[in-house]
Amino acid sequence: MWPINVGIVAVLLVCGCASSQPPAASSPTASNSAMQAVSKRFALVGSDGVLVEVVDFEGSESLIRISGSEGPLKNKAVLYRRSEEGEDLRYVTQWAGREWLTLLRSGQHAYLGTYWRLAMPGREPMPVAYSEGRGEKVDADSLWAAHQQQQRAGELDQIQKFDQSSERRHEDELVNVSAQGAGRECGSTLKASIAWETVSDEALRERTVSDWCTSALRAMYSACIATAEVRSFVQQQVKEVSCRYDGKGEMSLNAGRLTWSMNLNVEDVNSLAGRAFTNIYLPEEPASHGSPGGSR
Repeated sequence: MWPINVGIVAVLLVCGCASSQPPAASSPTASNSAMQAVSKRFALVGSDGVLVEVVDFEGSESLIRISGSEGPLKNKAVLYRRSEEGEDLRYVTQWAGREWLTLLRSGQHAYLGTYWRLAMPGREPMPVAYSEGRGEKVDADSLWAAHQQQQRAGELDQIQKFDQSSERRHEDELVNVSAQGAGRECGSTLKASIAWETVSDEALRERTVSDWCTSALRAMYSACIATAEVRSFVQQQVKEVSCRYDGKGEMSLNAGRLTWSMNLNVEDVNSLAGRAFTNIYLPEEPASHGSPGGSR
């Protein structure tokens, strides 16, 4: 689910030029027989030409098309589930096998009143605001026709279904970028991989699993910055990092492979990885039990 903190200044820049919410009712267009009855249609605008066309049907469904913003939902006429939570109005759809909160109308703010935020996958949330002029041009019939055409062509299924290979590839890329950064700082060529047999598809949909893996690489990066001894240790002893998600925070080094075994329920994984890596290059000595011969 997308983060919803947006800078107040950015919100003011958009909200200052348009009303923050549509009127209580809007004249519905003539719906065809395949559509539900239309209760409201309106438009929201943002910076850089972003346009959000919204058609609310009676009940809890809506049809939304977003243009002017890059991302998998761009120019797609997608059905959304509309719901109210307290003073907030939420528009949620499916993206890559997960629920995605794309559009949020926040309740009364102490300074801003009611305002809207838009989140496209892969982009930071942005403020948008109601535009009366654009709202009058929203055509429910045209939007529904685009939805049906994209559905028949398989375009909507492509962006909404879960694609395991694509998701894994994306997470592997994030891990590789972190490995390259740690390798540069440690003066070594490092490889890193995720043991995918230890990660369920459900976890892959709900978490950014690479964050847990890269905690080991961040620990190595920080340690190499701190001392030349660690840099030398990594150069000589560590060639690759393997991340497993069936452990409790164990780290081991064998034949150049650093294995980081944790799980997605581990909290403060960065601190845990830092302590575990420290114990790899600076292992704790066993406690003394007295001097030889039994003298005290």
